[in-house]
Amino acid sequence: MEKLRNEAKALKDAKKYPEAIVIYTKIYDSSSDKWLSWEYAYCLKQNKQIDEAISICKTFYATNKTFKYNNDLLAWLLYEKYFKVSQDEYSKKELDNLYDIAKFIPNLVEQNFNSPYEKIMLSTIKKIHKHSNTSNGKILELLSFIKPDLLSNQPGTFKKNNRESEYQSNKEYYYSIKAKVLYLEHLYNECIACCDEAMKAIESFHHNNDMWIKYRKALCRDKIGKTEEAIVKLKELIAEKKHWVICHSIAKIYDESNNEMQALLYFSIAALDSVADNMKVTLFQDFAIFLNKINKFDFAYIHAMYAKKIRESEVWSIPNELNHLIDEILKQLPEENSEISKKKLKQYWLDNVRTVSGIEHGKVTNIHRNKKFGFISSGTKSYYFQMKSAIGKKTIQSNDLVEFTIIDSYDTLKKRATKEAAYICLFNK
Repeated sequence: MEKLRNEAKALKDAKKYPEAIVIYTKIYDSSSDKWLSWEYAYCLKQNKQIDEAISICKTFYATNKTFKYNNDLLAWLLYEKYFKVSQDEYSKKELDNLYDIAKFIPNLVEQNFNSPYEKIMLSTIKKIHKHSNTSNGKILELLSFIKPDLLSNQPGTFKKNNRESEYQSNKEYYYSIKAKVLYLEHLYNECIACCDEAMKAIESFHHNNDMWIKYRKALCRDKIGKTEEAIVKLKELIAEKKHWVICHSIAKIYDESNNEMQALLYFSIAALDSVADNMKVTLFQDFAIFLNKINKFDFAYIHAMYAKKIRESEVWSIPNELNHLIDEILKQLPEENSEISKKKLKQYWLDNVRTVSGIEHGKVTNIHRNKKFGFISSGTKSYYFQMKSAIGKKTIQSNDLVEFTIIDSYDTLKKRATKEAAYICLFNK
C-alpha cells in the first residue's frame, strides 16, 4: 500500500496524471487520509476529469470541513465546471443551482486574489441579472458576501481591430449593479449611500457608469421627496451628455408633479433621440399614457399604436396594459385613426420642443473642417451646435439662415455649463 502510494505521488509530481490516476483509483477509498484524497482529486482535475474530482473533494469535505487544500481545490473545481464558460441560455433550475453554489463558496475559501471566490460571486450575479427578471433579492444577497475594498480596481482589456480597449473593473461592476438593484428594490437611501461610495472608490469609469450612478442617485432623491433637487441633477447630466433614458425619467417626474408643459417637452426630447425606436418602445407607451391623461387622444392613440407596431415587428409580446390603453383611448375618439406615421410623430415631437422652449433665428457663421460642429450667430450671441442636431436631410452650410432651439449643454474643455443650439432647421425669410 505504501509502495503504491509513493509510486502514485511520484507520477503526480512528474505530471504523469493518467498513470497516477490508475494507481490512486486502486488505493483510494472514502476513508483515505486527507493528503491521499487531495492528491487523487488534484490528478483528476489536471486530467480534466472534473466531475470525478468534485466527487472526491465533496466526499472528504463531508467528514473534514477544515482542510484548506481540499477546500481550495473544491472551490476551483466548482468554478471550472459551472462558471468558467458561460452558456447562451440558463433555465431557472440551472440559475438556482449556481446561486446555491455561490452561497456555499464562503464555507470553502476567503475572498482574495488566490481563490475563485470573486470570480464565482460576480459570475453568478451576472448570469442571474442577465437571465432572470425576478431575482434582485438574490443578487443583493450575493453582493452582501463581497467586500468591495478587496475587489480589483484594474480595468480589463480586449483587442478589437488591432486596437486595445478597456472595460470595467470588478469593483466598478460591483457598484454599478448594486446601485441598479438597490433602486429597483426601492431601497433608496441605501442606493444613495452606494452611489456616494462608488464615486469615491472607483478610479476610472467605463461604459458611462459614472453617469448611470449619478442618474440613479438623482432618481432616489425624487423618491425620497427631493424632487426639485432630483430634476436639477438630472438636467445637469443631460447637459453634460444627453441621453434619452434620462430625458424620459425627467418627463415622468414632471408628469407625476403635474407639470404638463415640461413633461411634454422632455417626452418629446427623448422621442427625438436618434437611437433605434425599438429601444424606446416603453417610452412611446409612457408618452401615450401621458397624452391620454391630458386629453390629447389623437396623438395618444398614435403613440400607443406605434409602440404596439414596434412590438409586433420585433415579435415581442404585447403587454395587457398597452392593449387596455388602446381600448381606453378609442372610447374617446369619434373614429379609429389608422395612420401611424413616423414622419407625423417626428414633426409632432419637434413642434412640442419648439413650442415649449421657443424658437431662435440666426446665421451659420462657421463650420469646423471635420463637418461635425459649428457656430450660429444670433443677435449679439454665438451658439455652438453639433451637425447631428440638424433636422432634415440637407447638410447645414456656412451662411445658411436657420431657426433653432437653445438647450442646456456642457463645455468639456472649459468644464462649465453653457448653452447650445439644437433642433436646427433651414429658415427662409
